[in-house]
This record gives sequence, C-alpha cells and structure tokens, in this order.
Amino acid sequence: MKKSHGIFSSLMILALCSCSNTGASKLSYTDVETIKDAVRDRGAQVSWTREIEGDVLDENLAPDSSLYGNTVRFTHTLAKIGRERGGAVYPEYPDFALLDSRLLGQDEREAVQNFCNALSSDFYVEPQEYFDAPYIFNLVFFRDDFVAAWKNEFKSDFPAKKSDDDESSGKIALFDKWILGEPFISDEMTQVPVRFYCKQGTVDVTLYLNKKNLIYQISVDRWGKL
Repeated sequence: MKKSHGIFSSLMILALCSCSNTGASKLSYTDVETIKDAVRDRGAQVSWTREIEGDVLDENLAPDSSLYGNTVRFTHTLAKIGRERGGAVYPEYPDFALLDSRLLGQDEREAVQNFCNALSSDFYVEPQEYFDAPYIFNLVFFRDDFVAAWKNEFKSDFPAKKSDDDESSGKIALFDKWILGEPFISDEMTQVPVRFYCKQGTVDVTLYLNKKNLIYQISVDRWGKL
C-alpha cells in the first residue's frame, strides 16, 4: 500500500512539473509576441526625417601623412579640416577687413574701381561722374573733410590743387594703389570697405552704393602712417 502511495505521489509530482513547464513556455511565447507587437506599433507611430550628412560613415578618414605626424592623434575633426584645406583662403587685416570681395557683382566691382581711380587721378572733378546726383553734397562734404584731415594726419599739405573755376584741377596720382575688403550687401545698398595706399600712409574708407550702382555716400574710417 505504501509502495502504491509512493508511486502515485511521484506521478503527481511529474504531472505538476509537466504542467508547470508547459505553462511557463506558453507564457514566455505570449510575452515575446506582445513585445514584438508593441515595437511594431511604436515604430509605425514614429515620423522619420531625412538623414543629416548621411554619407558621413562612408567618408575616408585615412590621415594624410604629409599633414599629420605620428605624434598627432588623428580625429574626425582633423579629417574635416583636412578636406576643407583646399578651399580659397583670404587674408584679413584686423584693423580693416577680410580681403574677400567675391560677393561683388561685375557691375558693382566696376563702379567701385572706376570711382577709386577717379578719386586718385582727379580728386576734385572726376569722382562726380560716379556719384548719385541727388547726393552730390555728400561728396562735397567728404572732399572738404578729407583735405583738412590729410594735413592733420600726415603732417603735409594735400598734393592735389583745386582750380578756381572748379572745372579742372591739377591731376596727380594721389594714391599708389587700393584694395577692396569684404562687402556688406542688403536689399537697398552695398557697402564696400576700401583701403587706399599713398606715400604718406593708408586711408580706409567705406563706399555706399545704391541699386543703380552709383555711390551716394563715402566715409573715412581711419588713417594709418607708414
């Protein structure tokens, strides 16, 4: 009797274990499927945007041995700098401007160059041709202030002489050369910094052009001695 009871007990334990394992297996499978469904639902709700710099993983990050030695730790930042090194590099004068005038259109550049040439070759007469007529008084004020400041800054008389009738003047090469700085361009005007060179030093001015490519204002920014 005891033996039968023991066998019966053993069978019951095996049956319970079997049921327990079966239930755990079904529960685990159900949980996995539920998680998969939740992930799919979540993914469907996400709005994906276009990738930024999608080709970044395809970039060649091999260091250029001519630029980096063995003691330099090569990084992605250095690689980016290396790729950009072939671009145009323009010098910048801290007290003047960046010497990058690429934003100037052909007509604007021609207007600036013509005015600068006229200002140098015939200070009193020729610049009027490139100045907007309604604002000619700005040119007159500039000339008077410029001549007065020349003597104060360079300690010498202004070399160009004004004639009595103002129809002509003693022409002289007032400036040896000039350079253009980076322009500022808006919807209404173009602002161009110019540095003039002469024997006495440098003069930095700013020209203001309207949409007709005529200069309507000119201001002196600074004087420099050589």
